[in-house]
Amino acid sequence: MRRLLLAVGNPGRGDDGLGLAFAAAVEARIAGGALPDVDVAHAYQLDLDDALRLAGYDAVLLADAAVDASAPFELRQVEAATTVPWTTHGFGPAALVAVAQALHGRVPSVRLLALRGATFGLGAELSPTAQEALSAALAWLDGGGWV
Repeated sequence: MRRLLLAVGNPGRGDDGLGLAFAAAVEARIAGGALPDVDVAHAYQLDLDDALRLAGYDAVLLADAAVDASAPFELRQVEAATTVPWTTHGFGPAALVAVAQALHGRVPSVRLLALRGATFGLGAELSPTAQEALSAALAWLDGGGWV
């Protein structure tokens, strides 16, 4: 089974970098021999080009910070949007799935790993809330959570 981790965020904005921090930890596990069937990609925000990445994968996990996530993180199944926004800033997971479906005729299972964040200011470090979310998500991963 081929899996893709698509991490989203901006590490220059505090907890907005949670998805990328999760990806860095996953890449370390891949380098250590764990998770051999996982590829990792990074984005500051989702856009149309990311829909091209989904081809050939069986499962996709989007890792991103969220202020509305249950503590410390939650998994959300992503279904295709019925409309796609015309601006990239409004291009979210559901739009990504819709465009991938239109391009490829099929979409892998796509889930959002919403990591709870609290501080999104310029130049901020990861908050204690974010560090807790990151630790919990990695424990979930290490326990076989993403199969």
